[in-house]
Amino acid sequence: MSDDTAEKAETDVRGRASTGRQATEVSPPADPEPGRGAEPGVQPCAEAPEGDALPDVPPAGVTGGHDPQYLPYAPLWTPVIERNLAMLLEWIVADMRGCLFAGRPLVGKSHFLLYAKRAIPPLLGGAVIQLWSFLGYACGSKEEVLRSLLLQSGCRAATARSPSVLLDRLINHLVSAAQSIGSRRVVLLIDELQELPPDMYPVLMSIVSGLQTYGLVPCCISMAQPEIQERIQDLHDQAKLQVIGRFFSQVKRFDALTIDEAIETIRNIDAPDAAFTEKWFPHLRDIGWSLDRLGPPLHASIDELRAQKGLAQQVLIPFNHLRPALKFMFRMLANVPECQEGLTKEHVLECLERTGYPQVMHHYIATEDEQ
Repeated sequence: MSDDTAEKAETDVRGRASTGRQATEVSPPADPEPGRGAEPGVQPCAEAPEGDALPDVPPAGVTGGHDPQYLPYAPLWTPVIERNLAMLLEWIVADMRGCLFAGRPLVGKSHFLLYAKRAIPPLLGGAVIQLWSFLGYACGSKEEVLRSLLLQSGCRAATARSPSVLLDRLINHLVSAAQSIGSRRVVLLIDELQELPPDMYPVLMSIVSGLQTYGLVPCCISMAQPEIQERIQDLHDQAKLQVIGRFFSQVKRFDALTIDEAIETIRNIDAPDAAFTEKWFPHLRDIGWSLDRLGPPLHASIDELRAQKGLAQQVLIPFNHLRPALKFMFRMLANVPECQEGLTKEHVLECLERTGYPQVMHHYIATEDEQ
């Protein structure tokens, strides 16, 4: 990628987040050009049948859980996503080998990776994006690690016992995907890296090295819980520079949302021109109400919770508490007679309590640079 292209890509991601972010759902990249397949000698793995894949949307008629009418099932824009997506893109276009975000539980790290998976290809003009997670997968041996990565890549040919065979299949699968779209970039998005034992890092290094032998440009972007910092320090103490360079060239904190950022997220759902309110709550729009009106009661409810808990410091709101709280608020607006003119602080407080946020908010004290 030329410097001009890289600069344009970086500008695009910032511009898309700031001027086009009213589209809270990021569209996936276009299908590969027909007829472009793997080069001779590259044997891609058999893809998983569509029926075996997890659905992008819940079954019709499901109630009491996900309600697709109010918030899209696809990842939702937040200011934290905008900030970190721009940083992630800078790493990729600079050909960084591997970087990591570390953050507390429930702040939206996995949600960010889902958003990035959809956003990166069109912003870079095409790239293979592979999302892997080590949470809930056996990682005690090379075979177990490689099998889990093959299956998560949509490759069913994961029954071989030899690690070398499994490794070749995974590399060939990714090489074939890159050749099919005519791209040299392969971005590996790795979630819950703290679950992978350090003695399994060479497996990931072998994947990266294998991709490079085909002339590809891999970049590993990982997410982990804060305890990963101790492991990184151990690597520095042991002077394991190859591992550090492959996966931890940059280590950045991934934060929860400040109250102002939470309010900006809510405003963005309603962009442009209160379209969300107009669609789902026209009776409120008729009296001049929009989602922007949720800002003051949200701020007041957080202040009351801080007072109840005796917290003098500002607190952050984890994304995975904000989103369900919003769903509760929207259902109130639609179904509760006393909410037909909007929500009060008491209503918003009730919605936050339903998510369990008051019980954990003391774990999300804002540091000085987060306020």
